[in-house]
Amino acid sequence: MQEPTRSELDRLAEATARAAAPFGRSATGPSRGQDGAGVVEVGLDAAGRVTTVRIATGWDQEVEPALLGAAVLEAVQAAGVARLQAWGESVVETDGPPPTPAAPVPPDTAPVDRLKAALTAGGDSVPPDVLQALVATFREVNDSVRGLRAQLDATVAAQFVGRSPDGHVEAAVSGLGAPLAIRYDESWLARAHAANVAHQTLEALREAGRAAAGHDPAAIVADSPVGRLSRAMDDPEAFVASLRRNAADTTTAEPAGTSRAGTEEEQWT
Repeated sequence: MQEPTRSELDRLAEATARAAAPFGRSATGPSRGQDGAGVVEVGLDAAGRVTTVRIATGWDQEVEPALLGAAVLEAVQAAGVARLQAWGESVVETDGPPPTPAAPVPPDTAPVDRLKAALTAGGDSVPPDVLQALVATFREVNDSVRGLRAQLDATVAAQFVGRSPDGHVEAAVSGLGAPLAIRYDESWLARAHAANVAHQTLEALREAGRAAAGHDPAAIVADSPVGRLSRAMDDPEAFVASLRRNAADTTTAEPAGTSRAGTEEEQWT
């Protein structure tokens, strides 16, 4: 089988990039959705967060008070579906000629080259103390992966609870901020105005969202050794400089003749 030429690979890369580009867009927003009975309407922003809740006057003629929370969740789900449908429509190709292909861009090897140059410091090899600090860093990241995965799984499965200012509505969301449950004080619900019920529902959801803040997967990864290494690699020279400092500090702290064993818990920035 004949090897593809560079121009053929460039054309393939361009076609793949054009086909994949729409799927890199975030879902459009805002969006709205209603429950099946049409008594609850929920609005979502572009990030999928609940921003508005409306409950029709006389809602209890259509929905049992014990099922109002389920109706709100149904409206949230409908708004999410509408949001995804809008996104799907945005990625459908429109009539007209396809966009002019961009010139092929060579792979960005600069970060790797910069890291190699910083590690060798103009020489042919990496100094042993810097290499040891680098291995310790990568080992820390590798050792943290299992715990990070468990933490992410637990966060996604967890429920974060928020209550309305008057305490009559309780909402629970996942670590991703998705509403999971809404519970009402039914004795209050029987005498509360629909507008106040909607307001208190939204406030309970917002409070639950604040409780979940910082527990979302992106924040957890960013605060882990994996995230710290990712940020450090944005500036290879500074990363290697921190390795050299750690190696120098360890050497200074060791009494003469002692082993370098046990220095792999050095902190890096």
